[in-house]
Amino acid sequence: MIKFTPSILDDIRSRLTISSVVGRRVQWDRRKSNPGKGDFWACCPFHAEKSPSFHVEDRKGRYHCFGCKASGDVFTFLVEKEGLSFPEAVEQLAGEASIILPKFTPAEVEKEKVKNSLYDVMGHASVYFQSKLWASEGSNALSYLRSRGLKDETIKDFGLGFASASKVGLKTFLLSKEVSEQQMIEAGLLLSGEDFKTSIDRFRERIIFPIQDAKGKTIAFGGRAMAKDAPAKYLNSPETPLFSKGKVLYNLSKAKQDAFDKGSIIVVEGYMDAIAVYQAGNKNVVATLGTAMTEDHLAILWRLVPQPVVCFDGDNAGRNAASKAFDRALPFVKAGHSLGFAFLQDSKDPADMMLDGKNSEFLALVNNPMPMSEYFWIRSTYGLPIVTPEQKAGLEMAMLQLIEQIKDEGVRRQYRYQMRIRLSDLFYQFDKTSLRKQLTRRGMKTFLPSLDDEHASNIEKIVLGLAVEFPHYFYRREHQFIFMTFKDEGFRIFQRELYSLLVVEENRTVSAIYSNLDDRFYKVLEQVHGHEVVSKSSNHKLIRRRGHALYERFPLAQYDLSEDFVQRMLDYFYLLLQRDAVKEDLREAGEILVQELNLKNEVRLNALFEELKHLNNNILEQEKLLTEEASVWTEQYRSRKVA
Repeated sequence: MIKFTPSILDDIRSRLTISSVVGRRVQWDRRKSNPGKGDFWACCPFHAEKSPSFHVEDRKGRYHCFGCKASGDVFTFLVEKEGLSFPEAVEQLAGEASIILPKFTPAEVEKEKVKNSLYDVMGHASVYFQSKLWASEGSNALSYLRSRGLKDETIKDFGLGFASASKVGLKTFLLSKEVSEQQMIEAGLLLSGEDFKTSIDRFRERIIFPIQDAKGKTIAFGGRAMAKDAPAKYLNSPETPLFSKGKVLYNLSKAKQDAFDKGSIIVVEGYMDAIAVYQAGNKNVVATLGTAMTEDHLAILWRLVPQPVVCFDGDNAGRNAASKAFDRALPFVKAGHSLGFAFLQDSKDPADMMLDGKNSEFLALVNNPMPMSEYFWIRSTYGLPIVTPEQKAGLEMAMLQLIEQIKDEGVRRQYRYQMRIRLSDLFYQFDKTSLRKQLTRRGMKTFLPSLDDEHASNIEKIVLGLAVEFPHYFYRREHQFIFMTFKDEGFRIFQRELYSLLVVEENRTVSAIYSNLDDRFYKVLEQVHGHEVVSKSSNHKLIRRRGHALYERFPLAQYDLSEDFVQRMLDYFYLLLQRDAVKEDLREAGEILVQELNLKNEVRLNALFEELKHLNNNILEQEKLLTEEASVWTEQYRSRKVA
């Protein structure tokens, strides 16, 4: 037969939000509901009403109608609304939560009763450990906890204790409470077997941290060794009928309310980290008991908040733990379910920061975590060589294979699109930097805009400034000039006015442009080219010559450039503007593809990526040729000036 034990029912509740179950039958009221906090309102599905009085809370896992008084949990809702029997409701929800319901024999039913009796055993053990901490034999342990900055009230609030050196101290105490030796073994409190003549206490000479379930019941213990030569610094209870460390988060019972209220939860590595952070006023903190994050951990965390923040120690071990948490979470991320990452510096852990009085610095990190997608990018690309085509293709393939692990189709598309965009930019910027270093080694200093300045606005200013500086060249490329697409509306209007002056009115000198341009364009002209500035004193000394704005932005323009060179420069900048336009088209196409996946949209997106790749290669080739040519004739120009 199938037995629905309390632990199985709790497991189902922890993996499913009640709003996801009830939401299939109701329409949420957008004005009253607060999805970020798991708080929903709707018109009651159990009686007719026009205004929403039916309330659902994910944190409590309950629904309640203030009109007809209907209330219950996920199981009750299916029984009352869909007419299922209780076993049918449990089986259906277990399937949705990917939980296999065990079949219990009569002997296993009896075992479940024994399991429930272990809660009392753990409660007695906790009392014993606490008494020892505050006795004379626990003085060193108590001094250590105080030296780590813990207050006595915090120590008592968390029920911290001490296990003495006695091999049978706890065993003797529990026997006096009529706890059998077999119960102690089942609770993980004793060591027994062929290696022991008689069973002995598992925890000895250790500070004891009670581990509680989500309801606040003690289910296990963690022990920190006081002796420096202890074989293990930290020791947890073994797997027991009550405890599986892959399904438990330390301090969850205390943290869940604050986490739900704040909409955030901090995940640290160990007991001391969690307690120290909690004591500093950050009650929304849990710890993973020193184990890697599991799917069960993620289900618990995501039931509370959409983006838990992983904040492990700043050493290599902590960063490796964060990396494992990322690997575990990646397949399960979806809209509203992700992770944030906060990395501490200088090998510090959260407890160290609290002891140093750096709570504000800690909060600055966890309140502004690195998004999961950014961590994905950094971890995938950091330190990897991307010099050869094979290395670039290898990096792209590795990233796409990792992205394929994401089960949610919408998120998977977003990751695939965003990473392809970023890889395109990475390869382009790397190749451009490599090219400029290569040219520099050959004694050729590039005259093109720096990487920091290479954006559409700056390029638009240079192109318009060149049109003013070399109008007699530009009018011969009128079609290319007028069909350049500028983002800035003011520049677009100025572009049309320049076209009219150059082509229609045939004003093809700098002076003619300054004389005939409408006054309303003076500010743009000053911005892209720059009127001469003279001293207001009687000598009228020239402070800045005409064209200074263009020369500062693009120094090469002050030379007497040939028509052919200027026209090829125009081609180059046109490519840059095209690249910016293609990237904008890619952004729009990516958004469309995420909303509607079909072959037509995917073909367009791939075509745009190929166009961007072609433009990148063309731009780099043009820069190389222009720089080489400019280096030759600028040197000749300097030689003529010296002569």
